Amino acid sequence: MYVIKNQLAFIAHPRVASRATKRAFLAAGAVRHASHHKIDERQVREVLGRHGIVCCSVRNMFDVVVSWYHNCNPDELKSRIEFPAFVKQIINEPERHRYFSTSQYFYGLPYCNRVFRYETLQQDVNQALQDIGKPPFQLEVVGQSNRKPYQEYYNNTTRRMIENRWGRDLEQTGYEF
Repeated sequence: MYVIKNQLAFIAHPRVASRATKRAFLAAGAVRHASHHKIDERQVREVLGRHGIVCCSVRNMFDVVVSWYHNCNPDELKSRIEFPAFVKQIINEPERHRYFSTSQYFYGLPYCNRVFRYETLQQDVNQALQDIGKPPFQLEVVGQSNRKPYQEYYNNTTRRMIENRWGRDLEQTGYEF
């Protein structure tokens, strides 16, 4: 979690352009208050009490899982674990994949009064910066891939597994398969 002078608090989630967003907010004077999956509730209340912005970025969970599959499995391991086995592993053994160990992936949503969508992140970040009197920031592209569309990774079983495990995230963020 990163905070800009009690005006804006950003709750970061892995694989949701959090590095690029964090860099924008650090350039605007943010200070780190907590790491992934930790929220400084006192700081959030202070930002909200000052009518500031508490935000996080969200992405379709189906896409997040594919992104994580590619980023946590180096090329030599991909031949050892196929995507369906990976989905079963993150659901049945979440301790092996620390970012999937919480009951909700976007655990910070209940604290947010603004949500940045992955698809409109540049505009969302710049609007938040403008709202607190900071100049716009050109987000850098970090870790962009040229992989096939996420839908092509799933079969009916793996799709249902993601819907069952992260249905609350999908519902709260408005994403569908």
